[in-house]
Amino acid sequence: MRRWHHLQLVHGYSIASPSWDEELEFYSIKVPDGPLTSKLQHIKAGDQIILRPKPVGTLVLDALLPGKRLWFFATGTGIAPFASLMRDPDTYERYDEVIMMHCCRDAAELEYGRQLVESLPEDPLIGEFIGDKLKYYPTTTRDDFANKGRITTNLTSGKVFSDLGLGIDRLDPETDRGMVCGSAPLQSSSPKPSKRPNSPSARSPTGSGFARPISSRCSRPEKPASRSKEFRPSLKPSAWTNATFC
Repeated sequence: MRRWHHLQLVHGYSIASPSWDEELEFYSIKVPDGPLTSKLQHIKAGDQIILRPKPVGTLVLDALLPGKRLWFFATGTGIAPFASLMRDPDTYERYDEVIMMHCCRDAAELEYGRQLVESLPEDPLIGEFIGDKLKYYPTTTRDDFANKGRITTNLTSGKVFSDLGLGIDRLDPETDRGMVCGSAPLQSSSPKPSKRPNSPSARSPTGSGFARPISSRCSRPEKPASRSKEFRPSLKPSAWTNATFC
């Protein structure tokens, strides 16, 4: 939050830096005429910003049930919270495989995620935890690129499973866990896991399969704010956590 001319502007951002880092990192687009980002993009070292003392949201590992495979589904700047989780050693201690699916319109918009993912195995702090567990699957919807199409399209067609050699052809509620952060279309068409008829999750809503999504809004349109209520989400463990990033 930043104060200009006695006007308070509040905007939610996901923290992209890992929990162990001494600095906070944020990843955002620049909106030329945006009430906040038009100013925020020009801040310099030494400028002041105001942060709430307590971060909130549901894109945390403790909000998920145990599983074998963790999926991160992101569009655009929605990769920010996963940039944090991909650098968390606990992510790789809890899951055998971590798949980062990131979809943007243009290939240039994938660059932040690509550079981050490629640097992680050699990272002196967490490289040993990652090994070959992290898999990256970037896609575009406009530019010519190795992988084309929306996240849901690549999931329903089975292409991502075969391309990554996962040995499965669909999401399995017994082993797969997922987090979503992205555009409204991604939110409205979030991947649906296939339930096997005899699986515990198919028989009981309290089984180990995909539970009802926990939803929160991790970003809001820029607008002047008066009194804003702090959002306190429920962190009951689920197989699926979901947040909107506008």
